[in-house]
Amino acid sequence: MKAVRKGSGKQFTVVAVSAIAAGDIVIAGSLHGVAPYAIAAGATGVVEREGLFEAEYDGAAAANKGAAAYWDASAKKVTATSTDNTAIGYFAEAAVSSGTSCKIILA
Repeated sequence: MKAVRKGSGKQFTVVAVSAIAAGDIVIAGSLHGVAPYAIAAGATGVVEREGLFEAEYDGAAAANKGAAAYWDASAKKVTATSTDNTAIGYFAEAAVSSGTSCKIILA
């Protein structure tokens, strides 16, 4: 069977195991993205897989523009630390240590 286009691939759907708030970073297997709106527990919703977002930053270390960005699921924040965290994209701007927010490009 030949491949048949079914969408742009810029979004994916999830069934929320627990409630997801608008703006939450969502990890679903090897996919990751940002919920553009709230998704109730048990409901199906769309997650944006691409884009430039501002997110909470753990501030543990500085990160250069273009450096890999990771998701720390325990702290529920973006981090520059790869150990035990999921790669979600790149820093769109430098992030300072002790900073509380950062800009990331999902990849």
